[in-house]
Amino acid sequence: ASQEIEKLWLIQGDGPLGREELTRAISDSARFDLFDLPDAALAGDRVRVNRILNGLAAEGTPAPLVLWVLMRELRMLAAAAFGARRGAAGLSAVLNAHKVWESRRGAVEATMRRLPLPELHRLLECCAQVDRQIKGLDRGDPWLGLSLIGDGLASGETARLIG
Repeated sequence: ASQEIEKLWLIQGDGPLGREELTRAISDSARFDLFDLPDAALAGDRVRVNRILNGLAAEGTPAPLVLWVLMRELRMLAAAAFGARRGAAGLSAVLNAHKVWESRRGAVEATMRRLPLPELHRLLECCAQVDRQIKGLDRGDPWLGLSLIGDGLASGETARLIG
């Protein structure tokens, strides 16, 4: 429910949401795989990550919205990896602060084993580069960058993302 509310806010912005806008958002929900993206990446499912990203691009989902979802997950993972340096209590405190459900914690920990903190930082650097591409400050295709970030998050292979 929290993700749906965030999605509506990102799509609609501040202000009241009319019946027509709400109905359209709810009916689009079946196609809207944006919040499936971090789950697929945490599961290490590179094929599904690619399918979701291709679908989002084809549906015209704004690239900044996709970047926001990936960055949100990467920031949580980086904070968790940093918290894990203080032991299980530190990791648990960070996961609680980020409101990570118990059912997702195993996937988060598996991803942290696949992607140590320096690699998470590299992916966040890639996010900054894609942000600059979206804004027209850097050359390149932001959707290609988003695909590389999603694949790096799913696979743990980030060496080829930033030169």
